[in-house]
Amino acid sequence: PGDYWLKLMKTGKKENQKSDGRAFQKEGLAEGVVNVLKSFIPQNEIEELCLGFWKIVTSTPARQGFILNLEAFEAIKPVPNKPNLFGVYSKDADKAGNKGGQFPLFDSLGIEAIHKLQARARRKNFTSLYNKKSKRKFIHLFQLSFSPWLLNESHVWSFFNDKIRLQVV
Repeated sequence: PGDYWLKLMKTGKKENQKSDGRAFQKEGLAEGVVNVLKSFIPQNEIEELCLGFWKIVTSTPARQGFILNLEAFEAIKPVPNKPNLFGVYSKDADKAGNKGGQFPLFDSLGIEAIHKLQARARRKNFTSLYNKKSKRKFIHLFQLSFSPWLLNESHVWSFFNDKIRLQVV
């Protein structure tokens, strides 16, 4: 109903006006997450991929679904108007339907994670898998060497909640 949405919009506007502009309520929380990611030592393939995923996510404004569906060897490219700045790239449409989407990577953490995941894909010599979202086959950046073959949101959130969040003070 319109009244409900109007009330919600007013509440959101008030919250925005009194907010300090931080994404997290607790100051230093984002830095704490990044510090844990930098020091975390993965124990298995899923943890290795999840660690790479969160390093990329903390480095770019791209949506998580966009990151999870990156093609391994097309995942990073120089930003067209800034050749010394890199971004995550996909041939496929993003949530808004824009094809060839590119989101800048703001620090070396994400760039290093992508390069490490690309080297892993080369080393493992993966074969292409069909991607339902893009309706085409390619080697995925977050491809597993066992079934279910692809990392999913359940994996990354379980990893974050069980391994990372608990260590952030």
